[in-house]
Amino acid sequence: MQKLPSALNLYEERLTNVLGIEVENKASVSMPFPNRTSLAIDIPEIDMNLREFYGLNACPIKHLIAQRNTALGKIHLPSQRFIYEVEVINTLSQCVNSLGQRIDESDNINSSELKELTLIQTWLLAKQTSYPFNWANLITQSEEAYLALNQTDGFLNGSNEDPISLAIIDLRYFLSLNQQANRQHPPVVLMDDVQALESHLQSMQNHRFYAKFWRSLMLTEQSISRLNLVLDNALPAFQCHSSSKKQDFDILRNVFTKFFIQGIQPIASAFNNYQYKLSPLIDEIGQHPDLPYDFKSHISQRHRSLFASYTQAMSTHIQHWQRFFARCAVSPKSLVS
Repeated sequence: MQKLPSALNLYEERLTNVLGIEVENKASVSMPFPNRTSLAIDIPEIDMNLREFYGLNACPIKHLIAQRNTALGKIHLPSQRFIYEVEVINTLSQCVNSLGQRIDESDNINSSELKELTLIQTWLLAKQTSYPFNWANLITQSEEAYLALNQTDGFLNGSNEDPISLAIIDLRYFLSLNQQANRQHPPVVLMDDVQALESHLQSMQNHRFYAKFWRSLMLTEQSISRLNLVLDNALPAFQCHSSSKKQDFDILRNVFTKFFIQGIQPIASAFNNYQYKLSPLIDEIGQHPDLPYDFKSHISQRHRSLFASYTQAMSTHIQHWQRFFARCAVSPKSLVS
């Protein structure tokens, strides 16, 4: 049994038993998200003159493109497509540099080399322009990333087992791919970085931290909010100074201490820490000019709204108990001693 649902269920069960109340409408955790195909950016191919393309002598780009145009080469995952686009940009950049250097060092003007250089520069500019869109498709169309952000049946535990560090490293890596491109002219992406791409995608799919985190916030908010509805009447009605209720009061205090303060609050404290650490990266996604609006707005709104609702539910719950224990003349220190 997973720790978070178990902790919430135990708390609800013990609390409702002592107060003699029932809680209806069990939590239903679902996170709708735009269809993946609707987020894809259509990137036009470069219009190449075949005679000019096959006439290239000083650039190995035609061999790279020929490999992709085979029947096998056309079957590409988003990550493989991105790697291919990076290879094309890097190859074209190398061709421009080497051919330009050769022309600069030559004593004679070679019109065919000048024409070839102009052609390669045109293609390079087109590829550089489309790079951010290929990066966006990598983020939105990769199944691993889509699953990590949207699909899981698990929850976080609020313990060292939660892979918050991996989640931050993976997200920061993918954001850095486009940051790096924007900082360089031309936007060269180092192949050492690209070789790590598949491992980061696999890591995201394995831990699915983001989906688990948001799902955990939603479950906690729904469970605590249900209790708040009944505690709003049940706690003020409880006769804590009645001698006949002394035993029930002691049990109620122990339930709150053991199952909320010691059971749920440590998990909630970890969630607050996760929110603090993830928010700068989620904000970067939400403000990124190259990502589809539906994608980034959904991610950023989910991150903000779920945490806000969760925080409000927890705050209201604690206020219920603070008023109750104040009325019953119980010192807060006695609850944690």
